[in-house]
Amino acid sequence: MQMKSYNVIFLCGLLLSACYNEKTIQKPENLIEQEKMAIIISDFTLLEATMNTVAANRALVDSTLKVNLFDEHKISQEQFSESLLYYSKKPEEMKAIQEQVIEIITEKKNLKK
Repeated sequence: MQMKSYNVIFLCGLLLSACYNEKTIQKPENLIEQEKMAIIISDFTLLEATMNTVAANRALVDSTLKVNLFDEHKISQEQFSESLLYYSKKPEEMKAIQEQVIEIITEKKNLKK
């Protein structure tokens, strides 16, 4: 289940990236580095997978946990959104992040076994 939402996010990002000319993409001032972006996205993916199993008060818990996740990584929601948009317009960089996310999630999954 967790990989489905993850794949949808990246598929949308890759599709959007095909519509942009790489020369017109402006790098945000507070761009999150690729490695950190991969860690954050993997944390969001795992959070979403966990939240899919919780039905009661999902919206409240979901927003609280996301705020905590931003705080944990010392970033703002705006910084994350701008960085995600930037990387979604750069297919090669987004692919590298996606590969890192898969590795991180696989490592965490293997630690739980």
